[in-house]
Amino acid sequence: MILLNFQLNLLLDTGSSDTAVASKSLQHVNRWFDPSASSTLLCSDLMQTVQYHVGSWRGYLCSDLLSFPNARGVANQTNVQTDLKIDFAIIDEAHDFFLPNNASGWEGIVGLGFPALSVPPTKPSASNFKPPTSRFSYLALNLFPTMSKPLGLFDNLVQQWGLPDVFSLLLCGLTKQNKHRYTLDGFRLRNSDDDLDFG
Repeated sequence: MILLNFQLNLLLDTGSSDTAVASKSLQHVNRWFDPSASSTLLCSDLMQTVQYHVGSWRGYLCSDLLSFPNARGVANQTNVQTDLKIDFAIIDEAHDFFLPNNASGWEGIVGLGFPALSVPPTKPSASNFKPPTSRFSYLALNLFPTMSKPLGLFDNLVQQWGLPDVFSLLLCGLTKQNKHRYTLDGFRLRNSDDDLDFG
């Protein structure tokens, strides 16, 4: 994935919905997103702190444009976009999150799970407030509207590109009613290639 002009490898995680990228040289990170190089970066005064079974990260919640270099147009879609505005945290502190010697090969994480899995951002308390270290103090925390939880990557795709939310539909599962008919929460799929009914 390409964030601005930085090509970064991001771990795809179906068990979370938080997205974050390294923003500076951190232990076991060889590449990172440089906030000072982006003219479209907007950051809030909110921090996200995410703890996993092993490892954690912390950073300011920001938004910027994500590019998909190999994206192709969708049939019958006149205005094809290959850029997506996303919300993500700029990791400026991590503990046991990136693997030694960059064995992981990734510089961040993309959570593909439901938004309910997202860790809500919070305003840092005065006692543990650490100011941002780059991008002119993240453009003096050039604020974007505060939200209770950021949308995950998949939800941004659904919302901005008008894609059907098939991920949620597929998680509901198919039920077989007879040998030629399947239902999916009111949608009907027939057992032939020509006969697909989403009524």
